[in-house]
Amino acid sequence: MTVPVTTEPLPFDDARQSLFEEVLARLDPERMRDLLVRLVDIHSPTGGEREASEFMASHLKDVVGIDADYMPISAATGNAHGEIRGRGAGARLLLYSPIDTHIEPDVDVPTVGRSLREDMVPRARVDGDLVWGLGASNPKCMVAGLTEIVHAVKDAGVEFEGDLAIGFAGG
Repeated sequence: MTVPVTTEPLPFDDARQSLFEEVLARLDPERMRDLLVRLVDIHSPTGGEREASEFMASHLKDVVGIDADYMPISAATGNAHGEIRGRGAGARLLLYSPIDTHIEPDVDVPTVGRSLREDMVPRARVDGDLVWGLGASNPKCMVAGLTEIVHAVKDAGVEFEGDLAIGFAGG
């Protein structure tokens, strides 16, 4: 037996609507695409994500301008973490994505075929608004998208009660 549930969307109050619009205005599709291209060009097979995670920790710190660090797991892999600290009176929200890709060219051929298609190679190709390459659609687009959101939030100067954290995990 299911219980019917009805919901009614509630609008933002004026202050939250204004913050939302400020963040939206600062989203930059070209900046996100450029980050995605750089990420796709960094090979990060499961268990070998160190270079991608170190890159993202540096990007979060040096480009986005938030506290960030690389958290090693082993010599070959680790996580990237960043945060915007709030006032200390609220919950922490974590925006998360894995950063590893599922194909290792030297290992997975011939299992995936006699050769790798363009979308299976850790080399970005841009065709209009589309970025091709290993991990471009998943998970690296998620990494670039979450980073762009945090970048826009930071640029808009949004202040939080709690903390906004962003994390990218090795497999």
